[in-house]
Amino acid sequence: MRSTLCFLSSVWLIGLGACSSSSTLGPPATLVLSTAPDFTATVAKVEFESANGPAGPYSQHNVWLVIPPSTAANAGLVVANATPVFVRTLDGIFSSSASGIKVGDRVEVWHDIQVGYGAVQGPPGAPTYMNLKQIVIDR
Repeated sequence: MRSTLCFLSSVWLIGLGACSSSSTLGPPATLVLSTAPDFTATVAKVEFESANGPAGPYSQHNVWLVIPPSTAANAGLVVANATPVFVRTLDGIFSSSASGIKVGDRVEVWHDIQVGYGAVQGPPGAPTYMNLKQIVIDR
């Protein structure tokens, strides 16, 4: 009886681990853009921001990046909830969200021309990109 319980507990834990790791990725997806990214960087800091603004409630992720050859945060991203975010792994490309971006991630970024310098969402005096077209997290 004890060995049966140990076996069932082991199977349950393995299954739980498999479910939890696969649930962090969305369904297989196709990228919105197939062009080369505007830049590739490493994530140095991620903060969630939620408040009531002049146009009403909003939420976003403020991300600090290290774009080579720099070794310190030298750019920022304001990632809206509607920004297309994907994760690329050895298994393929999957849908994700801004909350999937973590410190240490390598990201590819596509953006439009809207950029602010000295915005509080990014490193002091650095460019902070808004209205992002697509982000791909490489893992």
